[in-house]
Amino acid sequence: MEKLIGSDVILRYLLDDIEDQSNAAKDVLSSGACTIGEVIFDVVSTLEKIYEVDKNTIKETLTGFLDEVSIENKSI
Repeated sequence: MEKLIGSDVILRYLLDDIEDQSNAAKDVLSSGACTIGEVIFDVVSTLEKIYEVDKNTIKETLTGFLDEVSIENKSI
């Protein structure tokens, strides 16, 4: 059964900046995860505004990430 994940889990997974939390996020994702468009919007906003990641890097990173999780209304 897939687990619904929020932006906190996705950010820890993508940023890999806090080892124990990153490892926990990887475990959750490996067991099957899903999310919603609003969470992806929050992740993009956080990466842009807080972590100052450029848009091309965000696009490339999320494109790969979204292959690993199910997302409701993926076309959004």
